[in-house]
Amino acid sequence: MVLPWAGYVHEYAMTNNTDLTTAAYNIVKNLRTYKQLEGLQAAIEQAKQQLNMLDTPTAQKQQILSTLMNLQLAGFSKKDIAELTGVIKRWSQGNGDTFGNGSKLDYNLIGVKH
Repeated sequence: MVLPWAGYVHEYAMTNNTDLTTAAYNIVKNLRTYKQLEGLQAAIEQAKQQLNMLDTPTAQKQQILSTLMNLQLAGFSKKDIAELTGVIKRWSQGNGDTFGNGSKLDYNLIGVKH
């Protein structure tokens, strides 16, 4: 195991025009730097993943705000939007086609064939 390293140290010394001790020191220094870079890469990847987790709710909020603005531009009042939100909440709390109060969703009113 030592023999290949000795050959590499000798080659490094010849290539860089230095003595064997300096060559060995530089190789060790390069290996330590490489190891630190690996740690930095792992930290960068972890930070990217955390940033992606933060971006998801932000993108969802932006989409919601965009939808609200489009509804207002289409002529819906804040009261209309609030009522629509209530309908959607009740529907999502029900099971399938029914609202929480038991009434059925009329798909014809929203233009959906069911």
